[in-house]
Amino acid sequence: MGCVDGDGFELPVGLPAFILFDGQSCCLVDGEEGLALSSRLFGDE
Repeated sequence: MGCVDGDGFELPVGLPAFILFDGQSCCLVDGEEGLALSSRLFGDE
């Protein structure tokens, strides 16, 4: 099985997914939000 989102649905291959940690808890950022975050973080590469 591949990576799944918070609802248990498998993430499409090729889309970025990030696990953000704020020091106390984790948050999964995937799908369109993950794609937008990837563009902000790595847009100039």
